[in-house]
Amino acid sequence: MIKFPDDVDSDEFLEVLQQALDAAVVKRHSMSRAEYTAIFTAIYRCQCCAQPKPTKMAPDAKSTSIQLSSHRDRRLYDWIIDYIIQVTSEIGARMMQLSGEELLTSYIDEWEHFQLIHMLVGRLFHSVDQNWIESKRLYSPSYTTVSNTLIQLWYVYLFQHISIHLMANTIQLVRQERDGGIIDGLLIVKLYKALVELAPKDMDGLRVPFREDLGVYIRHYEIPYIVAAIAYIDQR
Repeated sequence: MIKFPDDVDSDEFLEVLQQALDAAVVKRHSMSRAEYTAIFTAIYRCQCCAQPKPTKMAPDAKSTSIQLSSHRDRRLYDWIIDYIIQVTSEIGARMMQLSGEELLTSYIDEWEHFQLIHMLVGRLFHSVDQNWIESKRLYSPSYTTVSNTLIQLWYVYLFQHISIHLMANTIQLVRQERDGGIIDGLLIVKLYKALVELAPKDMDGLRVPFREDLGVYIRHYEIPYIVAAIAYIDQR
């Protein structure tokens, strides 16, 4: 059973939170309803736990409460970003050691798992979205939901790191098949689907006129694929 400390501002609180998330994110253990409730409640408690009584130095109890809650929201937001950056960077580093069908299999598997994880974490951090992100978006649209932020981190810290390696191996497999070799064609189909699904919002560099949600697929797969196909035809 997950046991969070009473002090939500302690380092121990974040250590317990990481252990709880590691079980689902890294070890891929199914999260029980009781575990989910414990984590959700602990995160929510950061906004709702008892606040310090007003003093002569801080007579406005409501203002003090709001400032403390905002500080905790920002702390949780920064923490989950750092956590996902570490997770995605480690996955990317492992993928750079793979090639061929093994590489595609690994990417597809990790992406399918991450789709579940980003939705799970987004629900767990729902209170942060409501209490902090929404207020920040009033002044800066760059702040986005926790769930979408995780997709952005996957793209920046994992996909961009391995994209050239991944596409080169994919195109090599396609060429191998064209030359009469035998490959698992379903992997190409699944990768195509995974790249179409990877659509982080609020990233100007990925916008494509009239095909905005397909920026990753077009820039990292469709264009290199067409260039490689033309080169292959020219060689024939």
